[in-house]
Amino acid sequence: MPVNPPARHADTATGTFSASGTVSAPRQAQAEDELLAFLLIHTWTLLTGRVLRSDVAPAQLSEEELIAFWADDHIAPAFGGSGMS
Repeated sequence: MPVNPPARHADTATGTFSASGTVSAPRQAQAEDELLAFLLIHTWTLLTGRVLRSDVAPAQLSEEELIAFWADDHIAPAFGGSGMS
């Protein structure tokens, strides 16, 4: 006899599911984005020695701060060199 999993009923107003033990899709996506950002930022910090300000969230940093952090010194000369007009 086949066993059917419990039905999930989506609450479109909150983005949550009524089945117990499930994580809402928007919250799970946000958690995954935060984990990915954490991993990328810390990996880049270890590779380059650069650090981001810790007094604000990365989303609140200025464009100049983000460019200075993420800039790759090995790639920059290739785009600023001569002969590419």
